[in-house]
Amino acid sequence: MPAHKETARIDAGIVHIDPAGRWVIRRYRPEDTGRILALFRTVFGVECLPEHWRWKYEANPLGHYSLVVETPSGELVGHYGGVPVRIAWGEKTVVMPQIADAMIDPQVRRGLRRPGVFAPLVNQYIAGLGQMAGGYGFPTPEHLRAGKRLAGFVPLGPVPLLTKPIHVGATAQGRRSLFVTVNEEKELDAGLDRLWERCRHDLSVAVIRDAAYLRWRYLQCPDAHYHLLVARRRFSGTVMGVAVVRLGWQDRPVACLVDWLVPSGSAAVGEALLAYVEWLAGTAGMESLQAWFPPPSGQLRFLLAAGFRHEPTPYELVALSADPSILLEGAGDRWYYTMGDSDIY
Repeated sequence: MPAHKETARIDAGIVHIDPAGRWVIRRYRPEDTGRILALFRTVFGVECLPEHWRWKYEANPLGHYSLVVETPSGELVGHYGGVPVRIAWGEKTVVMPQIADAMIDPQVRRGLRRPGVFAPLVNQYIAGLGQMAGGYGFPTPEHLRAGKRLAGFVPLGPVPLLTKPIHVGATAQGRRSLFVTVNEEKELDAGLDRLWERCRHDLSVAVIRDAAYLRWRYLQCPDAHYHLLVARRRFSGTVMGVAVVRLGWQDRPVACLVDWLVPSGSAAVGEALLAYVEWLAGTAGMESLQAWFPPPSGQLRFLLAAGFRHEPTPYELVALSADPSILLEGAGDRWYYTMGDSDIY
């Protein structure tokens, strides 16, 4: 191959070329957004707003790692995305992308014979993880089967749904505490970082929920409104806990408790936050409150004791290790997650 052609391919970010010349796999570029959103609409049957896509991928403080599949005519027919987050893994801090927005145009999927496009797309994605420690996600059974077969993702356990009916009259009374105040806040200070450091000792494996992460994930999201509730010690103002709520889900009167950070042994803080969450949901006309917490966690036990019931979901926590020091055996019993760890919410 002439040297200039090889250089052009490197400059274009191409990582794989189909031997039959039907497509190439290359790195995502910002100008791909319009074509990716058209593909998203074709594959999933719903719209994804350009501002949401740019926030999710381009405005992420850790950047992103995404590949696209492009035909010789310039049509984008595939995408495999990753939204990196910092994860506390024991005493280490590692970076892992949440695998998201994996999609192949249905016409291409039907029209191509083996070897198809999805397997090399996944293989090239994994090969290009570089300094990242692996990846994780919350796939449905169909995507889980493909992820296990093609990528080697390890199932770490089913994701439970915790749900509770909202009773307006009962919630307004319990929001007051002698020692804790709870208010919605839109400006995050260093107290959130100190809260995370206190909680980190309780959470063996978890996304690092510091002020920078909470700000990007919830306050800067352009098309979903999250209520970030901060519990502070009365008089001193010390941050004692955080809850994040989304009111309304898929056009239903469902409030989602999408994030929760309360140190272990702080029952009064948890009770004050939960009472405020239920009051907020009740005044907004919500009929139920839902949350995700992993089965071994104290947070799940706390909500069960508070009247939530346990239901199954179609989702499973899965992970892939690209770092020999990141051992997945037993990680499902140590991994703390909430709805906010998934891009679904």
